[in-house]
Amino acid sequence: MFVACTCGVGLFLGREPGLARFQIVFAAAFAANVAMTFGIMRIPEAPIVERADRPAFWEMLTVPFRDPPFVAFIVFGVLYNLAIAMAGPFAVRCMKGTLGAGDNYVVWMDTLASIGAAATLPLWGWFVDRFGSRPIFALLLPPLALLNLLWLVVSPGQPHWRYVIGAYSVLHGVLLFGIGVGITDMMLGGARQGHRSAYINISFVANTMAAGVAPFLGAALARALGHCEWHRGMVWLDANRWVFLARSVLLLAPLLAVDRLSRRHGGHVGETLQQLSAGLLNFLPNLRR
Repeated sequence: MFVACTCGVGLFLGREPGLARFQIVFAAAFAANVAMTFGIMRIPEAPIVERADRPAFWEMLTVPFRDPPFVAFIVFGVLYNLAIAMAGPFAVRCMKGTLGAGDNYVVWMDTLASIGAAATLPLWGWFVDRFGSRPIFALLLPPLALLNLLWLVVSPGQPHWRYVIGAYSVLHGVLLFGIGVGITDMMLGGARQGHRSAYINISFVANTMAAGVAPFLGAALARALGHCEWHRGMVWLDANRWVFLARSVLLLAPLLAVDRLSRRHGGHVGETLQQLSAGLLNFLPNLRR
């Protein structure tokens, strides 16, 4: 649905949309949210079972912080969301300000990211079920960090920069949502029985706060380094691209917490990746035939 809606918005906005077309899109989104709310209200919910031994509200919120693997998961999620969210607005700034892309092109890049995600989510679901969440973090975070460096070498003078950014969008969606499958699996599966709501709420609040702070961090970094423009060969660094360079480094920071995550969500990461590489090597002869 996200792919279909984004495609529809791109077609409706056209190449040079005016403010009125954007306002129509916002009005349609508002109406859809209201309809969704009324739809949720009609879904029957299981009755709440009161327990006599239920701990107090504030006591329940402290339970996740007494679980070391889950604390490591919160640290992992905060570092990850901080890195991911800090560069979102700067991708739009790079496309429009640096590369000269139109509004419609920016919308279509979101569509490509969604298509990449939708095409590979079954694969990542199988991978997490087979190997666990920890290996998927170790497998996908390094290429996601390297992918950001693409913004340092793309320029408006290149004849095929639109296709390069399109490929980036697809791969970004693939890697981003693959890691998202692992995070969701660990958030739901790592919660202690009877305290699931506390675990999920703490994780959700921590990740949301990190994602909310991140754009301000990116803006401060761009403002501080905006005067430090640098160009050598194919590599360009300006106010926007410094943020992507910093994002590449920050995306490697969550890897420091991977080994402390719950072992129930994937055993030894190195052994898992060896099993995966061996399976791929055994599959190659069949692929050649």
